[in-house]
Amino acid sequence: MTQRRKRGTQLRLLCVFAALLAVAPGSLALAQPPNKPQGSVPEQFYQAIERARRQVETLYVLRLSEALALNTEQSGQAAAVIRKAQEARRGLLEERRQMLQELNTLLSTGARAERIKPKLSQWVENEARLGRWRQGLFQDLTRILSPEQQGRFVLFDENFNNEIRNAVMELRTGGSQGTKE
Repeated sequence: MTQRRKRGTQLRLLCVFAALLAVAPGSLALAQPPNKPQGSVPEQFYQAIERARRQVETLYVLRLSEALALNTEQSGQAAAVIRKAQEARRGLLEERRQMLQELNTLLSTGARAERIKPKLSQWVENEARLGRWRQGLFQDLTRILSPEQQGRFVLFDENFNNEIRNAVMELRTGGSQGTKE
């Protein structure tokens, strides 16, 4: 029982890191201005976010390898595919964030329909690309995984993402609500 509690605590801690990534401004994950002084608070925050992101990705791959019973070769290949896919996803999410910000500005300033429609079209295309991204990740993994492992991947990915969402919700609602120990 204590082993289970310890693993749950570790998972919650890593989910908190993941939650920080989910709620952190997207611009921090992409780049920092070239003339920032070393050791500044924003730079330290950026570095902490990057470390947390890498840790969550590592946790994802480790738990995926365990859940799918991947051999060493499969695990390495899956890790490479997932890391590459996550880089692409971050770019798409940053584009999405910028489009939503621009759409909000247009709407709050009372822009006319002819200025709003192109932004909506861009948003629709970005959402389609995000959907294709997910399908592409699965296609890339099918080259590595057996059909049984593919099924386990779908379930693992859904469960892992639910854990992350729950951790984010817990952070947003104050953290301790609903947890009894």
